[in-house]
Amino acid sequence: QTYTQGSVHAVHMEPSENSIADQKISVAIAAVESQEYSLALKIFDEVLSSAPARMESISEFYVMALNSQAANLIELDTEQAKTMLLKALDLDPENIACLTQLGFIYVEQKDYPNAIVTFQKVSAVKPDFAHAYFNLGYLYWVTQDYARAKDMYQQVIELKPEFVDEA
Repeated sequence: QTYTQGSVHAVHMEPSENSIADQKISVAIAAVESQEYSLALKIFDEVLSSAPARMESISEFYVMALNSQAANLIELDTEQAKTMLLKALDLDPENIACLTQLGFIYVEQKDYPNAIVTFQKVSAVKPDFAHAYFNLGYLYWVTQDYARAKDMYQQVIELKPEFVDEA
């Protein structure tokens, strides 16, 4: 349709799929910022179902929403939280927050081999993160690998965190 007012002619165009996706992404990002993670994930998933190439441009906020929603669900639905964290880690394999939460889920489930692998990844990504070594110390102790447990607690002591006395 064409609208005329004076010498200005405006053509009314239907919004393009890209502009609709952009609008949805803006709403989803606003939802992340206002801590409405469930809504953000719903919108992101909707956008990605029709435009998977948009993942690169939204991955930071998508991972943030997945991680935060997992934190909200961890007590109520551990399996769903784990699924969200694994999805986030597919996008950002070195995300310390996601790895740490996933490690705690594995500990809670007494899945010590996966917990060890996960906290080893945390320590590889962030070698000065004393919590990773502390958790590895605990995991090695629980699995009766006392020599490794001692080594991990020694790492904690060398990093001198506030909780060094616990090590």
